[in-house]
Amino acid sequence: MEHERHYLGSVFSGVIDAPFPCFFQPCAEQRLQAGGIRADLFRYEKEKAQMIKITDRFIHEMADKAKGAPRKRAHHFFPGDPGDGVQPFLLSMDPEAYVRPHRHSAPGGIELFAVLKGQVLVVTFDDTGASKDHAVLQSRGGCRIVKIEAGDWHTAMALLPGSVVLDIKEGPHDPETDKTFAPWAPLENSPEARAFNERILRDLKRGRD
Repeated sequence: MEHERHYLGSVFSGVIDAPFPCFFQPCAEQRLQAGGIRADLFRYEKEKAQMIKITDRFIHEMADKAKGAPRKRAHHFFPGDPGDGVQPFLLSMDPEAYVRPHRHSAPGGIELFAVLKGQVLVVTFDDTGASKDHAVLQSRGGCRIVKIEAGDWHTAMALLPGSVVLDIKEGPHDPETDKTFAPWAPLENSPEARAFNERILRDLKRGRD
């Protein structure tokens, strides 16, 4: 029994602390009884027993932020620590946004995209900049989630205004080593950036014809 307490305590020790902004809805305090596990094994601090819930309203607020942003995209980072093993955040984009192709090669380096609203194209490239694979993520039907392997050059672009994705990367997060930009890709805010996105879409369309 003591071993069971220690195990459950370690599982829940990483739950993110309160307080949260108003769009996060903390769970009501409950005595949990699931799978026959005694409720008294879940005795952990009240503020660590709360969930973070992202609502439809907040997803639409994220979409609106992208529309008003100079780069036509917006981020929301969850409360947490850079040393956490999982690093989730929300990314909203409009079709005018440009995400410079990059890769994550640090230990781990795996990235997962899950679409929450709209439609997003995710493309991987080889070392020369040629398209290697792609997926169209759609919030209604079709492909919804894609996993990018460590070391793969990749980008994402919105195909519909106000698209929102949940982006999950392996931690820990170090901004100095988090990503390497592709040398063959245009700089952000450069005149070539929009043309780069248009070329990708044109090449993929030609490949389907």
